Amino acid sequence: MEEYSWIPPVPPDAVARDVCLCACARHPVTAGVPLRLAAAGYLILGLQSGRARVYPDGRALSLGAGQGVLLPPGGETVLDGVQNGAALSATVRGTLVARLLDETRADGCFLPHGGRALTDTVAPLLHACEAEQPRTALEASAAAYALTLRCYRAVRPESDAGLPPLVTAAIGVMQEEFSYLYGVEEVASRLLVTKEHLIRVFSAAVGVTPGKYLTGLRLEYAKDCLRAGGMSLEAVAAAAGFSGAAYFSRVFKQHYGMSPLTYAASAPRENAPPAGDIYM
Repeated sequence: MEEYSWIPPVPPDAVARDVCLCACARHPVTAGVPLRLAAAGYLILGLQSGRARVYPDGRALSLGAGQGVLLPPGGETVLDGVQNGAALSATVRGTLVARLLDETRADGCFLPHGGRALTDTVAPLLHACEAEQPRTALEASAAAYALTLRCYRAVRPESDAGLPPLVTAAIGVMQEEFSYLYGVEEVASRLLVTKEHLIRVFSAAVGVTPGKYLTGLRLEYAKDCLRAGGMSLEAVAAAAGFSGAAYFSRVFKQHYGMSPLTYAASAPRENAPPAGDIYM
């Protein structure tokens, strides 16, 4: 796959002041070949397929297909391919964009569905350009607004501002790394507390144990993979962080009353990339 980029025409001042898509691009992800990305506006980077590590301002973050990262203006990252695939990026700016995304940490935010959001909003623009039917400046700004809203929903803080710091930190770890965590023991270890203490504080604040919360994240991501299609049951289980297809199927049926294959056959297909080459 070749690199491909598009710089949309500038929209009218009244629109550009609020929301503007500065540029968007498709990047090949090649194992062992780093790619440095930077932008003057908010940079949204997501994987369509493959696996990679990104280093926003030196902080390491593992990404699987469908996942992404959001960087504030002036930030940069290195995309280091682990497994060959494809990535999309978009740069957005404007006063409305800034108001919605001002909760972004200085070193960037993880986007559990960043790759999927880019595929839904940016990929059609790139396809249209390649077909020599480029979209208008207003259509590009509309796509940028839709993308900004999806990022906003991902980066805004927990609605319950009264959560204890330990619980907020545990939720952050699980949301960012649910696919790779061994379990609650690893979360507790990361936060330098005992498993028992984490379970006690988390359960009192959230109403469910951290184990159930982690399983819920994995199941929601698995449902996304199943709706997208194109993946084996083993690949879905691995992508979502389950130890195997049999265990995944058992847990899925306990929660939803049907097998993953039954769900996949009955659920409407979504315009999302398969995550098999690897929430909120």
